Amino acid sequence: MSQQVAPKPYTRVKRDEMTFGILPDFVPATLVGNLKGDARLYSSNEVYDLMMEMDAGFVGMRRSVIDKTEAVRQLILYTLATKLNSDGVLMYAMYQRAAGAEAQLKDGFSIGFGGHVEKKDLMSHFTVDAQGNDVEIEEVPSSFYSTLRSGVRELSEEVLFFGPEDGERPLTQEEMLSYIARGYGFARIGTNSVEALSQEQMEASAIPHETIAVLNTDQPGTGALILAAGASVTDAFRVIYQAEPIRPQVRAQLDSNIVPCGFISDRDVEGKPGHVGNSHLAVVAALQVKSDIDFRVLEEKYTTIGWKTADELRAMHARCEPWTQYLIEHLDALDAFIRAECHTDNTVAKAPTLEELEEKAEAVEAAEQQ
Repeated sequence: MSQQVAPKPYTRVKRDEMTFGILPDFVPATLVGNLKGDARLYSSNEVYDLMMEMDAGFVGMRRSVIDKTEAVRQLILYTLATKLNSDGVLMYAMYQRAAGAEAQLKDGFSIGFGGHVEKKDLMSHFTVDAQGNDVEIEEVPSSFYSTLRSGVRELSEEVLFFGPEDGERPLTQEEMLSYIARGYGFARIGTNSVEALSQEQMEASAIPHETIAVLNTDQPGTGALILAAGASVTDAFRVIYQAEPIRPQVRAQLDSNIVPCGFISDRDVEGKPGHVGNSHLAVVAALQVKSDIDFRVLEEKYTTIGWKTADELRAMHARCEPWTQYLIEHLDALDAFIRAECHTDNTVAKAPTLEELEEKAEAVEAAEQQ
């Protein structure tokens, strides 16, 4: 007879969460061309194919164990946010890491947003049934789709994109009335100003107050806000919600596609432990937002720097974290890729190959020389 075991509460310790990546033996030596550190661009189709080649080595392990053993190259979707300014120049969103980050990243400037693949990010591979429908293979997680999903999550957690109309501002009277109506279950609410509330109104009110009353009416779904002694809708909002009638900054609706476009790999070839690249592998991705979109980073340890041109990035090369430095060395190719592949209207197009990008760059160069 089995004996029942009473569950015991688990005490969290630092970096005991699971993270996912590729076993080092499954990472091609030619992935970026330079083992010590570099970035290499591919088409999105080529990124997918390379991820599929490494997929058999996709595993999960506690971060604390990886830190000690460097047994797994943890996957990071390193996402570049870009936009075109009024002159058609491509600009990159930049922020600065603060003290408390890994030693090699501390105080470094970065153009890459992203984080580790967590358990909640895992997505399965898909196959196609006889009718041509996508069918999820639940037992087999996909390194490619899981990494993309983690990047989208991290981007939403780390960055707030907003447009000209999305900033913090006072609520309009119509908006305040809408909040009050919904708070009391009304489809709509009207207002009425009186010199003083009657005893009957105060007793029937949904809130106890001497100058403000919220009442039901004879019409279904309609309420009445009674304001006495000069009270305003703003006063009523403050009394009901115990807060100022301010609409917080909201996220812009982005219709951008996030496109994988390469890898970054850097390892300490001399075998010194603790190098960030020894236990990480970056999948580079890019998106483009509309020209009137701005951003701010949400992490308290990060500082928003703003939008930077390629020339500005080159001037800051030495002050950037290593992964950003590697990408700065490929900005011309990145510019061509992002202009061709990243869209602000969710348009899906076939990813160009490197050869196509090179041919396009040569054609532009030839046109400029004429």
